[in-house]
Amino acid sequence: MYKKYIIALFDDEIYLLNNLENLVKNKILIDNVYTPYPIHKIEKILNLKKTKLPFFAFIGGSLGLILGFNMMFYMTNNWPMNIGGKPYVPFLSFIPICFEMTILLSAYSIGIMFILSILYKKDSDIINTRITNDQFAIVIDVSNHNIDNIYMLKNILKSNGSIDINEKIYDKK
Repeated sequence: MYKKYIIALFDDEIYLLNNLENLVKNKILIDNVYTPYPIHKIEKILNLKKTKLPFFAFIGGSLGLILGFNMMFYMTNNWPMNIGGKPYVPFLSFIPICFEMTILLSAYSIGIMFILSILYKKDSDIINTRITNDQFAIVIDVSNHNIDNIYMLKNILKSNGSIDINEKIYDKK
């Protein structure tokens, strides 16, 4: 099965955002947007769902805090040291170890999620070599559109500041 895409290239971020807003208003399916630097307005325009990475970092950090506290509590109870009349379970001295365990397990959970995201990533093809340099691109899936709609879509993109419009067909298996 093949998929047909229209790739519109832009020189300016403003033209890209204006076209994205127009395409979303007209309910045209946008497959992907490529930019040389992050533009956070794109996420709002396309209503992208938020990443789950902060949740997993919080879970890892919480687990690290609990494990750090339990480790220190276990060690002070099994090997007590009474030095200078200090309490057997000095909670204030647990704070640095618990903090370090929180950061350690939070970083490990983020690393594990990063590795899992690499394993399940979407294949991406090189659309244009200048996209990562100085150009912006909108990739629109037009596999289910007829020829008149594609022609109209190209005219809309061209009139709204697109410098180049290409059609590509990919064989997706």
